[in-house]
Amino acid sequence: MAVLSLVFLIYCCIFLGRAVEPTCPVCSKYDYDERLLERVIKNELTFQLLSEGIQKTNEIVQSKLADLKSKTEEAKSVVERTNVLVDNTERTLAELTGDTRANVSETIMETRRQLQSLQTQAREFMDIARGKIATPTVVFQSQLTGDTKLTKDDLIVYSHVIANEGEGYDVTTGHFVAPFGGLYALTGQVCARTSIALHIAMTRNADVIHAGVYHGDGSVPCHGINVYAQLDKDDQVSMKCSWGECNLRHQDGYRLTSFGGALIHT
Repeated sequence: MAVLSLVFLIYCCIFLGRAVEPTCPVCSKYDYDERLLERVIKNELTFQLLSEGIQKTNEIVQSKLADLKSKTEEAKSVVERTNVLVDNTERTLAELTGDTRANVSETIMETRRQLQSLQTQAREFMDIARGKIATPTVVFQSQLTGDTKLTKDDLIVYSHVIANEGEGYDVTTGHFVAPFGGLYALTGQVCARTSIALHIAMTRNADVIHAGVYHGDGSVPCHGINVYAQLDKDDQVSMKCSWGECNLRHQDGYRLTSFGGALIHT
């Protein structure tokens, strides 16, 4: 036990003798102020850098805001032009729609008229085919009211109408317009006023279907005309002076220049 105590004592003397007191820097009495100043300077530099960064950021933001404002104004202008274009387009479409509706209405009305006409014609055809109706009555007879002088291609207008069943004869033009298609008997009489020959023709739609030269001998002769013609509905038949000068005589009760006809069958 004594040996152990001696060894421990020797060990402690050896290591304690070799121990070194820790070093401690000698602090100046102004150390705190220096460190505070150093920190203030560092904070000032940091604040300056931060201020410069904020200024640059502000400039960038202002530039972006200016660009955004410019683009906003441009977009607003585009929107306004677009609204004007839309308004104009709507007006144009409204006008076009109105015109289209009018045209469609007219087309529908015309189609209805045509359908009604076709239905009427179909019924007439079926009635005729079944023998349920007779040939319609079409008769006309007309005369001049006095002496008349004509030149080449002048139509003879018979202004005194005696009969006009079927309303085919037009007293203002001298045309007989066939109200139905069918076989017609057409007649006429011309009286020469002088010894000069009369050149008279009967036409259908301006095509000559009968022509004659009638000579006068001083006694004012009259000549009869008889024609059978197959006419279509709305064909026009007229009498005209076909050459030179035509002097027609009309004297009530004696010499009658006339034009007439009748439908024989459809």
